[in-house]
Amino acid sequence: MSQQRFPAGAADIWLGVPEDVDERGPAVLSSAERNRVRLLRDRAAASCAAAHVGLRRILGGYLGVEAGEVRPGRTLCPECADPAHGPPAVVWPATRLTFNLSRADGFWLLGVSEDRPLGVDLEAEPRIDPELTAPTVTAVASPNTHDWS
Repeated sequence: MSQQRFPAGAADIWLGVPEDVDERGPAVLSSAERNRVRLLRDRAAASCAAAHVGLRRILGGYLGVEAGEVRPGRTLCPECADPAHGPPAVVWPATRLTFNLSRADGFWLLGVSEDRPLGVDLEAEPRIDPELTAPTVTAVASPNTHDWS
C-alpha cells in the first residue's frame, strides 16, 4: 500500500499564470493538448498551455515521474457513465491522487488531493459576494498551499 501524501481532508492548491511556462514547457504536452492550444487565440492559448504544463509538472512532482510521462484523462461521469465529461483523473501512472483544474482571465488554479473528489473554480468576475460566502467557504493559506507564480 502506498504512503498517504495528504492528511485526511487536506488538499494542495496551486495558482499560476501564463508567464509560468518557458519555451521548453509545451514539449511536455501531449499532441492532443498541443493541437487544442493551436486552435485557441493568443491569450487563451497561453493560458491553456500554462495550465496544462503546470498540471503535468505538479502531478509529475507528486508521482515521481517526468511531466511528459503523466497522462491526465477522465473517469466515468458519476451521473451517466459518459467518459467525455467525467471528473479529471490521472490515467498513468496508477495513483490515488485526485485533482481539478480551472482557468479564468489568464490565471489557472489546480487542486490536488488523495482518495476524495475535489473541485476548484476560478472566476474572472465573481458572481457572488465574497463577504456573504466567506463564513461558509474559505481558503486559508497553510504549509500545503502553493503559489506557482
